[in-house]
Amino acid sequence: MNAGTQEQGWENRHARQAEWRELCTSELSIPLFSRAWWLDTVCGADWDVLFVRKGAQVQGAMPYTMQRRRGFCLSEMPPLTQNLGPWVAPSSAQPTKSFSREAQILGELCAQIPPLDRFAQNWHPSRTNWLPFYWAGYSQTTRYTYRLEAFADESLQWKHLRDKARTEIRKAQGRFGLVEDQHASIETFLNLNDMVFRRQGLAAPYSESLVRRIFEHGSSRGDVTLHIINDAEGVAHAGAVVLYDSTSAYYLLGGSDPSQRNSGAMTLCLWLAILKAGQRVKIFDFEGSMMPNLEPFVRSFGATQTPYFRIQRTSSRTLRAITMLRGSLER
Repeated sequence: MNAGTQEQGWENRHARQAEWRELCTSELSIPLFSRAWWLDTVCGADWDVLFVRKGAQVQGAMPYTMQRRRGFCLSEMPPLTQNLGPWVAPSSAQPTKSFSREAQILGELCAQIPPLDRFAQNWHPSRTNWLPFYWAGYSQTTRYTYRLEAFADESLQWKHLRDKARTEIRKAQGRFGLVEDQHASIETFLNLNDMVFRRQGLAAPYSESLVRRIFEHGSSRGDVTLHIINDAEGVAHAGAVVLYDSTSAYYLLGGSDPSQRNSGAMTLCLWLAILKAGQRVKIFDFEGSMMPNLEPFVRSFGATQTPYFRIQRTSSRTLRAITMLRGSLER
């Protein structure tokens, strides 16, 4: 795909972005990571949205990104973004009619995707029908997140915790006297988050300035909470950033001081975040957590394994060859 074709594909995208921003103000069913404020924050201007309409009514839409990298035109997941994918306007139709309507909308959205060397999106767990994309030559990989549902009852949720999680929470509050900092700052969190990567000798895959922007923009909308756990001397042990939409809370980022890792602070931090989220939404999403060292930890909160789809297609033969070679070298 040449640069001229790319520019043509992005023609009038600012008008489409403006339309999507307006729709996001009135349509609560649009998930957090597809909402305009999130895309503006993590992508800048490098996003667009496809629409399917019936008359003047938007029936479906699909935000996506587009970047040029080493001569290839790519649409991939933005940083710190759990899912994108199609949004289909809610319908009260009977299941058979609803399925047919959904398939038609998905097919029309798929047909509008501009020529790309590579397209890859993680879809929201609620989007379980990808057949029109399969028919168009896309492939699918199943991934997992972990979620709590209907968790507002604190005593019932406590019973769902694994023994180890309950022990860690009691230890944090009892032996170590840890409490939540009611005046925590994002700078304190960023320091805790950086410690996680420094301990492993790694660089964070996102910038501190991006996390600050997310916190600033989310806070102005009431869509983010910051949880920091301190000891009696005011020393921060662990922290978490949690995001919200109308139905769900999302554990975006965590961090902890490796020198205090035996205090149980991270478990207490998430437990308090879960309790706060239960006052507001019905779902707490731990965001992925397929890594073998993290999966048992999030499962200890009683979370349920929930599948979601990664939909992708690589049209460039050169890029396919590079990807296959890289995969064979990594094995």
